[in-house]
Parts: sequence; C-alpha cells; structure tokens
Amino acid sequence: MDSKTIVWIKSGGRCAICNRYLLNENFGEVVSIGENAHIVGRSTEPGSPRGDAPLSESERDNPENLVLLCREDHKIIDKKTLLSLFTVRVKLPCSYLALMSFSVMSPT
Repeated sequence: MDSKTIVWIKSGGRCAICNRYLLNENFGEVVSIGENAHIVGRSTEPGSPRGDAPLSESERDNPENLVLLCREDHKIIDKKTLLSLFTVRVKLPCSYLALMSFSVMSPT
C-alpha cells in the first residue's frame, strides 16, 4: 500500500487540523480535495518548511511523516512567516497528529 493511501485511511479522509471531509462528491464523481503535507519538509534545501529537522531524505515520504490536510491548512502550516508556530518539536493542534508517533520529535 502506498504512503498516500495509508495517510488517507489513518485520517478517515478528514483534515487533521479542521476536520473537514476531503472527498467532494457534489458533481457525480468523487474528487479528492485533500493534500498530503510533510511534517518534516520534503527537502533539506534551505526554505523547505521544517526541512532542517533530523530525518533522512529517504524517510521523508514515509506515512509517519505525512499528514492529510485541506489546502487551506496546508498553506498555513507551510507559510514562511508562521513556521515558528508549526515546528517538529511542537505537535500541530489536532487529534490525528496526537495519535501519530513522531520519532523526529524532541522530548523537550
């Protein structure tokens, strides 16, 4: 099973922050409106949100480092001026993330 599917199943198809249901069925077809967001940034390049956290690049697309978000909340957690609020050391404010095990989180 791929990482995206695992994250969708664990989240119940809902945004981990606002709990919005992320499958739109209004037009006779099921359309995914959710996005997989990286907890530790996808890249170690400067500017990657939370990309400087100690997690190997090969582990960054693992389900344990992904969370399902709506587009709005994904944009908020990755906004450069808000990155100090959404760090790897602090759990994002939602119940789904509280259930996940983050091996990269600092115990402090």
